[in-house]
Amino acid sequence: MRYRILGPLAIEAAGVPLRIRSARVSALLATLLLEANRTVPTDRLIEAVWEWHAPPTARSQLTIVVSQLRRLLARAGAPPTTVLTETAGYRLTASTHEIDALLFEQWVGDAERAMADGALADAAEGLRAALDLWRGPALTGMDGQVIQTAATLLAERRAAVQSRRIELDFALGRHDCLVTELVGLVSADPFNERLRTDLIIALYRSGRVTHALDAFGEFRRRLADEFGIEPSPQLVALHRQILNRDPVLDPPLGPASPTSPGPTGRNEPDRPGRRPGGPPGHRRTGGLPGRRPDGMPRRRPAGQPRGPAHRRPGGRNGTAVLPCPGWVGLAEPGAPGTGAPEHWVSEESTRTVTPGPERISSLAAEARPTSAVAPAAGRAAVVPSGIDTAPVHLPATPADPRDVPVTPRQLPPAVADFVGREAELARIRRVVDARTGRPGPAVVVVAGLAGVGKTALAVRSGWQLGADHPDGCLYAELTDRQDVPVDPHEVLGAFLRALGVPDRSIPANRTERCALYRSVVAERRLLVVLDGAADEDQVRPLLPTGPASAALITARRPLTGLDGAQLVALDVLPVDSAVRLLTGMLPERVADDVPAAHRVAQLCDGLPLAIRVTGSRLAARAERSLAQSAERLADGTRRLDRLAEGGRDVRRGLATTYQRLAPATATLFRRLGSLPVAEFPGWLVVPLLDADRSTAELALTELVDAGLVHPGPAGSAGAVRYRMPELIRLYAQERVALDDPPPLRATAFRRAYWWLLELTLRADERVPGQGFPTGDLGPPEGFGPPAEVLRAVDDDPVGWLTAERRLVAAAVAHTATLGDTELAWRLAVAPTNFLQLRGYLDDWQRALDQAGTALRGRSAPARAEAVLALSSALLLLSRGEVTEAWTAARTGRRLFRELGDPQRVASCATVQWMATRRMHPLDPEGPVNPVGITQNAARRTGDDVGVPPTSSGAARRAGIARRATPAPRPAEHPAQFTSHGSVHRTPEVVAVVAGQVGPPDPVRPGGE
Repeated sequence: MRYRILGPLAIEAAGVPLRIRSARVSALLATLLLEANRTVPTDRLIEAVWEWHAPPTARSQLTIVVSQLRRLLARAGAPPTTVLTETAGYRLTASTHEIDALLFEQWVGDAERAMADGALADAAEGLRAALDLWRGPALTGMDGQVIQTAATLLAERRAAVQSRRIELDFALGRHDCLVTELVGLVSADPFNERLRTDLIIALYRSGRVTHALDAFGEFRRRLADEFGIEPSPQLVALHRQILNRDPVLDPPLGPASPTSPGPTGRNEPDRPGRRPGGPPGHRRTGGLPGRRPDGMPRRRPAGQPRGPAHRRPGGRNGTAVLPCPGWVGLAEPGAPGTGAPEHWVSEESTRTVTPGPERISSLAAEARPTSAVAPAAGRAAVVPSGIDTAPVHLPATPADPRDVPVTPRQLPPAVADFVGREAELARIRRVVDARTGRPGPAVVVVAGLAGVGKTALAVRSGWQLGADHPDGCLYAELTDRQDVPVDPHEVLGAFLRALGVPDRSIPANRTERCALYRSVVAERRLLVVLDGAADEDQVRPLLPTGPASAALITARRPLTGLDGAQLVALDVLPVDSAVRLLTGMLPERVADDVPAAHRVAQLCDGLPLAIRVTGSRLAARAERSLAQSAERLADGTRRLDRLAEGGRDVRRGLATTYQRLAPATATLFRRLGSLPVAEFPGWLVVPLLDADRSTAELALTELVDAGLVHPGPAGSAGAVRYRMPELIRLYAQERVALDDPPPLRATAFRRAYWWLLELTLRADERVPGQGFPTGDLGPPEGFGPPAEVLRAVDDDPVGWLTAERRLVAAAVAHTATLGDTELAWRLAVAPTNFLQLRGYLDDWQRALDQAGTALRGRSAPARAEAVLALSSALLLLSRGEVTEAWTAARTGRRLFRELGDPQRVASCATVQWMATRRMHPLDPEGPVNPVGITQNAARRTGDDVGVPPTSSGAARRAGIARRATPAPRPAEHPAQFTSHGSVHRTPEVVAVVAGQVGPPDPVRPGGE
């Protein structure tokens, strides 16, 4: 089987293309191929197939589409395990050679390894072969946000690889062959300045100077006509260099590929940089600057004269040029003992190689010239026949001043107004000072959210520890300004140069460079500070090796893969410390309005970056007060906009962290941010993500590691609770509007709230003093949580309800906004017994009001009206509003009688009796009519209600306390009596609710 997505979506079986007739099957297959050999969540597949218009039955329909795809692949001969059903979604299994996108990445990786080994020609051919896999834009003709986003990323990857391959072709001298290709690329993307620059340089180096000038002029005119702007300063400078025929534009000195013909079909093109009269097939060993990483020519340092006498010794990249045996290295022009006008060496007989540091001394001593003409200092030496021609660097004379070793002190200045963090600084000091018996260096990882102050803490600690490390301090930023991780290979080179190793002695090979660094630092007492580490692999090569050294690393997540590293988790500043930081920036204003300063610190969540941005903006606006700033920050819809100043931006730091999350983790982040409360229990992530427990917990752990979610103290039964800070919630809500389809989001929240309803009812049933029957209000079959989650509330139901009280109240309003009125009213009444027990009357009232608002204007079911009436009656009774309580209970009693619910009819009657007794206290001299529930069956007629026989369960469901207390009765009253109506009762059983006796009906003459 062959799957092709680098172009139009296609499947081939034995070389025969298969036709995919269904657009949904195509969308499903494309999404699975984009995540080949990885589980794709069901929600993502639904979004890819239906976009924003997923039907309520999308999950069941998705299984049908998956079955269609499986049948299609089975007819083509694919194994049955090609599309697997996982707990969280589906996974397509395929080998690398079966999917062109995987094969593309494999070949690019092979080319990058060849490039690292110095095999530039092989690397260029490998990249060219990888690019040949493309048949056009990825997934051509397919719509949908999921697929289009992936196609855009693939296109960017293709452009990056293509740009790298063009750089290699330039380095190999293949500029002639590049002209035709670059003309086509520029035509397809006429405003790509990088491609235009490459085309101009290729034309110039091919001897087509006028064409290069025309290409610049045409680009300049198009920019002016279309956008009214000029080319970049770099391109204008290149135009000036072409006009001056600046030698820095000459081709690089590296050997051209023997298979790259010149413009006339020969291997010796007449191009700029070739000296007239020079022998064909030869080149000069003196070099002009090569290309910078951005593809532009590297300029000669200011003040350095031109000419071969001032060229850098050796070949490209500081390596020595070693001729084959029998060749004599000629000295530079003007060197003693020679009158040669220039130093020429045959291209076919030289090679440029990079030495290993261990061979420098021995090979330098063994290498001897075979001619009386001595080689110039720093130039190529002659290696006699029989001597190993391993690479060697010969020292330049006189010595380069940059080679003089100095003690590196690279730490940036510490922040002057640094506040707080005393405990963290003390912990770092203890870890570094504990050297006794330690076999390796002390490694401390400072982890936390972007803007929390990790760099400031590490730099301040570094200055405090500097005196203990006399051999110096190395500092490196491991991410650039675009938040792209820096290659540790480049950082190693900078460290070695800082430690006194000259450029010519720094190996190009990664392994050799790392080994040299470890050798250099092994016996030194160094402090290494690495700021903004992306992962463990980036950090490991940069760590010192000696036990007397130490490393401080800052990262946005704990680098748990670093063995022996001590973690310092950095949280936001407490309010007092945040106010101190603001005071250091605005001392007079804070002194004038301390409460406003506290309010600003709270709205900034104690995040140092947010506080500094706010302070900087206020310092630049003298007319604005702290109170006005607090009022502006209180607007959550604009708060992140106001926390950006210059290069400091809270939103940008959060965006970088968000973009590094796995897809499932990003989905969970958005949905947690959309919860109506900031604090939530850990079990809630399972229904929100609609995944198995292990997958959901792994995603939650990733959010905690990234600092986006903070674990809080354990709740009831040891259950861990979590909190998302307000600024992070605001950013998550922004991402929801961009990345989450509303139907999928609503489905996830409904699923979570059905779980919450079931758990709340289970806990409320176990609250002492039942006055409200909660039975049969739970979710439909299959919508509730698993048994292990339900059992978690049994040990401490009151504690569980106390912890989740705010979540339940907020969920009522949230479900109402989602349009699910059925779930809204059930959640509103679910904790009734608990709210009555603890006296949370305001929360109770809010929940009932929100449920009533949701039902208003709709044809509310009688069941909802009845249950809300009973809960309202209990609330009014608890508030002492007995007349209103009696009226609400009567309404509920009538509705329950119509619904055939005798248990709740009895509960309503109980509330009515209690309300009457509060209006008319019990006369101790008169008889008491114990009605409500009796030990024998009772029947009523007319407006009365039949009551089932008494039992412990029936009494509890009817609102009777578990332990009934007989009411006092005068001895002269008979043991049994007959009340008005048709009810026959026994005097020894009375109903007791919350310590009250009840309940006769006060409106019926004689007792009912």
